[in-house]
Amino acid sequence: MRVRCALRLPGRPLVWLALALCALSCAYSLYRMENLPTRERAGRLTGTVAEVDAGEARLLVRGAAFSGGAGEERLPGNVLLDVETPYAYPLEAGSRICAEVWLLPLQAPQNPGGWDERTYLFTDGVVYRAEGEILAHEDPAFRNPLARAREALAAHTAALLPGHAEEAQVLSALLFGADDALSEETQAAFRRSGTAHLLAVSGLHVGFVMGLAALCFRWMRRNAWPQILCTLAALALYAGLVESAFSVWRAAIVLAMGLLARRFGRRPDGLTSLAVAVIVTLLARPMEVMRAGFQMSAGAVLGILLLGPRVEALLGRVLKPKFLRESVNLTLCAQIGVLPAELFAFHTLPTLSLATNLAAVPLSAAITVLGLPTVLLHMAHPALAAAPAFVLRLLLQALLLLCREVGELPFAMLSLPSPPIFPLLCFLALLGLASPYLGECSRRGRRLLAGAVLAATAASLVLWLPAALRPREPEVVFLSVGTADSALLRSESGNALVDTGWSGSQAVRALQQSGEGLDAVIVTHADADHAGGLQNVLESVEVGAVYLPLGMSRTAVADALAVAEARGVPVRTLARGDTLRVGAFALTVLWPDYVRPGEENADSLVLRAEAGGGSVLFLADVTAETEARLGLPESDVLKVPHHGSATGTTERMLRQVRPQAAVLSVGTPNRYGFPDEGVLDRLEAAGAEIYRTDALGAVCARLTEAGAEVAGFSPPSLREQWTGLP
Repeated sequence: MRVRCALRLPGRPLVWLALALCALSCAYSLYRMENLPTRERAGRLTGTVAEVDAGEARLLVRGAAFSGGAGEERLPGNVLLDVETPYAYPLEAGSRICAEVWLLPLQAPQNPGGWDERTYLFTDGVVYRAEGEILAHEDPAFRNPLARAREALAAHTAALLPGHAEEAQVLSALLFGADDALSEETQAAFRRSGTAHLLAVSGLHVGFVMGLAALCFRWMRRNAWPQILCTLAALALYAGLVESAFSVWRAAIVLAMGLLARRFGRRPDGLTSLAVAVIVTLLARPMEVMRAGFQMSAGAVLGILLLGPRVEALLGRVLKPKFLRESVNLTLCAQIGVLPAELFAFHTLPTLSLATNLAAVPLSAAITVLGLPTVLLHMAHPALAAAPAFVLRLLLQALLLLCREVGELPFAMLSLPSPPIFPLLCFLALLGLASPYLGECSRRGRRLLAGAVLAATAASLVLWLPAALRPREPEVVFLSVGTADSALLRSESGNALVDTGWSGSQAVRALQQSGEGLDAVIVTHADADHAGGLQNVLESVEVGAVYLPLGMSRTAVADALAVAEARGVPVRTLARGDTLRVGAFALTVLWPDYVRPGEENADSLVLRAEAGGGSVLFLADVTAETEARLGLPESDVLKVPHHGSATGTTERMLRQVRPQAAVLSVGTPNRYGFPDEGVLDRLEAAGAEIYRTDALGAVCARLTEAGAEVAGFSPPSLREQWTGLP
């Protein structure tokens, strides 16, 4: 009996139920993901459109039935359909469609730290992607009034600020969570400044709306049923109008429970309210537990609830103004609570978010509180909204200026290695030990809980740290970037990137996952499939220097070079005979002497990298003419030139290089038909093992004393995700 009392947390069975439901939902989701369809199929798809993107090129189809060679079957979830050619008639949510499609299984990550399409889409109930053409449709018999109201609000929000499209888009994101139309530059500014949470409607926004509702209904008797019901109706209406997310419904449920608690003369309990929101959400959608948004929203609230009272007491000694103390307390505790999910999902930490949010949150509060009535006034008559719209525009411009100025600072965003799940859960448990809620246990209970949490934390570190600190052998990772080129050269003492691909995002994610920067970014030539992501790389990770071939035209990379200049990154040139040392890699430039106008492919940079006992030869996009002019050295791994185009990879070159492995950086589908069959035949005849990024994802070449060990990328297993053990 004494032990049972010692372990009891009085009055909070719903908290334990929520924790148990999270564990069950996670296990159920992982089981479902492991059993997702893996076979590609062609046939006819019928179903109901649930969502339509702005260009009607992508549809979410529910209740999908598929008829192929084995008859008709009901698919076990939703289908995300990419429409290959525009459909002649407008589609909307609720439309029934019939389409000729090719069903594609959801993909696991294709690169280290890469985007996990499978998890992201599965949380929306998607079990297949599909590509095809719509053959016929039926208009919906009933249009959702909330959907119509959402469209009307979006149209009036856009019309509210004529000539200021960016400000209107930010306003729409702040009010209704519609951030799809925001430019990548604007989203990057909010991410780097640590204010991206403002663009997704969250508890902060719902709190603003509740404050506005309380102001509107203040003429009613306080805490009386009419006032409470009107406020709850306003919260429910707003939650239905915005783009739904856990954070919205969580905040609405927590605030509603607070209202009802006060009505019955009881003190609101934040932890129980959060537990109720989690239980309701996971009973309706068990897969929600896998969403980064769910994890970050719950983590932020937990940070505030568990740490808020103690942190505020500490801040009270140094910050006397109550408003400043509360703002710092909420922002700091929320950032600590969201840290585990942010590190696991995004591998980054905005260093200036605390200071930025002290200014950005009041600005967004003013925009939200003023913006909603202004949009409603515009719906009544545009002239009524003219004056408040002017004030709104000034507030939005101030918010954008703040985020951009902070986001452009080179130290605004840190890339940190992503820990496994088990240490992150232990971190959250340690927050619980620091919370006032622990005082509700007996002394013996506190000791037992503290011992269990500290033992679990120590075990997690013992499992993870030795593997994390183990020296890593040099490796070259040919990233899967479609029909483009990008390769990471990684070693314990330094990293380099040879080309960036179209966007650079694959290299950025890989580096952010491991918390690393780049000593060098080497661009082989100015084509967009090789240098298009240079600006993104420079803006997202720390770069030591940029290297370009001697004589390369800088027009195509002018914006990227402007970023390099602003960040103090030197830009240097390379020509035949130059050597470079990056970490464990010795790099030798074999071509060109100078880039001739109009000969960018033929004169693209040829590079040989050596580390340990292995070597890799990068031939960029050189042609057979260039291959003939070079006496290329033997190399263990060959990066096949120009994605396997027929313009290169001659028999003479293969006799010189004698590669054990040949890597083809190609995507599917590609309009050029790469790789050429003749090139594949010559590689096979030369005895080279062929590795293709369209089939294997990233290709990893580990360089050891024995040479090169080449394999396709394998996503981390569940054991590695949880413990860090390979």
